[in-house]
Amino acid sequence: MFGLRARSAIKGITGGAVVIGICATLPSFLPHIRRYTQGTPTTTMANTPIKLNDGNTIPWLGFGTGTALYTKDAADIVAAAIKAGFTHLDGAQVYGNEDSLGKGIIASGKPRSELFVTTKLGKLEPGQTVKQSLQESLKKLQLDYVDLFLIHTPTHYFGQFKEIWKQFEEVKKEGLAKSIGVSNFRVQDFQEFLGNATVVPAINQIEYHPYVFKQSAALLEYHKKHGIVTESFGGQSPVFRSKGGSLDPVLAAAAERLSKASGKTITEGHVLLLWQRQRGIVAVTTTTKEARLHEYISIAGAPDLTPEELQAIDEAGSKEYHRHFKPIHLLRNIMPKAALPSLPLSGLFGIVKPSGPTSMDIINKAKILIGNSRLFVEASKLEENKGKPKGGRGRRRGKDNVKTGQGGTLDPLADGVLVVGVGKGTKRLNDFLDCSKEYQTTCLLGCETDSYDSEGARVRTAPWRHVTREKVESALEKFRGEIMQTPPIFSALKMDGMPLYDYARKGIPLPRPIEQRKVTIHSLELIDWKGSNHSYRWPEKQFTAEEKEALEKSLSGIDNEAKVTDETDPEVIEATEDEAPTAFVLKMKVSGGTYVRSVVHELAHAVGSAGHVVTLTRTRQKNYVIGDVEQEGDRQCVKWEVFERALKDEGEKDEEGWAEWEREVIDKMDILDGKNNSS
Repeated sequence: MFGLRARSAIKGITGGAVVIGICATLPSFLPHIRRYTQGTPTTTMANTPIKLNDGNTIPWLGFGTGTALYTKDAADIVAAAIKAGFTHLDGAQVYGNEDSLGKGIIASGKPRSELFVTTKLGKLEPGQTVKQSLQESLKKLQLDYVDLFLIHTPTHYFGQFKEIWKQFEEVKKEGLAKSIGVSNFRVQDFQEFLGNATVVPAINQIEYHPYVFKQSAALLEYHKKHGIVTESFGGQSPVFRSKGGSLDPVLAAAAERLSKASGKTITEGHVLLLWQRQRGIVAVTTTTKEARLHEYISIAGAPDLTPEELQAIDEAGSKEYHRHFKPIHLLRNIMPKAALPSLPLSGLFGIVKPSGPTSMDIINKAKILIGNSRLFVEASKLEENKGKPKGGRGRRRGKDNVKTGQGGTLDPLADGVLVVGVGKGTKRLNDFLDCSKEYQTTCLLGCETDSYDSEGARVRTAPWRHVTREKVESALEKFRGEIMQTPPIFSALKMDGMPLYDYARKGIPLPRPIEQRKVTIHSLELIDWKGSNHSYRWPEKQFTAEEKEALEKSLSGIDNEAKVTDETDPEVIEATEDEAPTAFVLKMKVSGGTYVRSVVHELAHAVGSAGHVVTLTRTRQKNYVIGDVEQEGDRQCVKWEVFERALKDEGEKDEEGWAEWEREVIDKMDILDGKNNSS
């Protein structure tokens, strides 16, 4: 279904590899879209069919009943959408409004045969089959069948994909669903069941827009290989949720040109829909406003974006990464926003710590918001702070209104998951100290520092040009599994109540040798070989005579002969003027107490060089993750920028009276209970 004719035409115009890659995914329906451009009703354009791998077709543009319509009566807006020209309707069990979707269909008066209706499987009840669940949906929808039935999220069915998909094949065979597919699936999810499937999923519905374009490339290539059509939700998110990004000027320029060319008002959001159309992506959009329904139908007849505009959008989107819809939300029963336990709350949530500040810097700033929020603090305590300056000392005092702590520090250099406990949640923080954690780290070869990272002083240089990717991958094996590791002396590990780094910096003799500890490296892989193609450089800071003396004194407690030498090779240093030293990225899953800096330090030695950490990201701590969730129970983290904005100005409250940062915390928090923060 992929149009080679369109590909060669664009290649001839631009000669650009990026555009060729884009056009390789253009489906065969696009030439038909162009034939409709002159003198064809826009409703026909909106309902231009895309052929599925089972022979059925799906209209290109769909109206969804999620997002703003979650749990709400959607009957009127669904009927209005159909009357405006939509024939593709996208619902789901978890949206909590299948009954009103069915009522809207009936109210529209549109024949069932002219509509394409989707619903999605949520979480099965114990003992319930897929067929029984679908029959319940059909009863609510007042339909005999749906045109498309999807597994809404893989998170409910890890390890069960083969059995669940077999049941999906049965409902298709029985005619209860004309086509079957999935939603929010990754390549590894497909690989678990596709080899045993007799029916290949027709659709994978995913969040798709330019800000996930680069990250989704491998998945879309997999779709293409297996004839799976990509369907998007959240396609206009860059306009509504990521304003101020690199896409803004590119979208604005395209919107201006298209408005002039068509004589219609084309917005940046409309441009994003057109971008999806030209990539062969089925687009699902939604609104609660009837006027906007007609805009969407009208825009379906707009001219195409130029190849240059397509390329510019791809390139601008690839500069940033913003995923706005989290599969974790699908793990919960969707409920009205007011349905929280009694306030104030106790619980746990994750923050995405930035590189630079200490973990305590982050916690202390977050406390200012937490300690002044009705989400976590008794109303009577908040009353005591009334009348005090919002941004002044009075507000800082409020940070002590509720007990708050963190479950494992990150070095200032490091970024990533930082787990925060509030109220009774602080009693659970110990669970995060010894749990397994996942990291990504960049190692820069040729230079060793006292702290084993780029924050420290340079103490040794060594050749690096002889180190190849193969040599590093071969050396990784000795670090996998259970190993004995000596923590670095420049670490926060305490000996007799004092951090090791204090002994080293103050010249206090260590009372005894630093004990090796048994740690487990569950997995360790090299995921990116940067070579010299990067901007990292060795630290300028040198190991001073005073620092050497202090370190020697601290080591004298365990070895009177200890000497600290500065082994810098002038020839090695000079070589860095011609090319950057080799860098590579490691991904690892480790037990609690493992020092990633020590792994990098020892690995560099193992390949006959020196090395230190220049970036370190904690991507997972127990069930708190950065990026997509991978298993049931995973929770995503709140970006620190959300707190930073609130510290300057909390902004407008939503309809339930919550600020942006509070809503983000509610969405991602493991709520233990309410009215428990005094204990």
